[in-house]
Amino acid sequence: MDNREVMLIDSIDKAKKDRLEKLLLKNNISYFERSKGDHGFFSKSSNRKYSIYVHIDSLERAKSILEEM
Repeated sequence: MDNREVMLIDSIDKAKKDRLEKLLLKNNISYFERSKGDHGFFSKSSNRKYSIYVHIDSLERAKSILEEM
């Protein structure tokens, strides 16, 4: 991550993250995610939360997609 990526949304669950990923990809918006709350690579924690980051140039389009969810 560099200074041109900004957080779009913080602490969402996997189901919402999956829906948002599909919409971002459909609209040709690149993103990356970070997970929180897991305890290792193979953990199957149901409490895992995700943060989604997008490039600052795509932020307004990504916000409008997020509002439509």
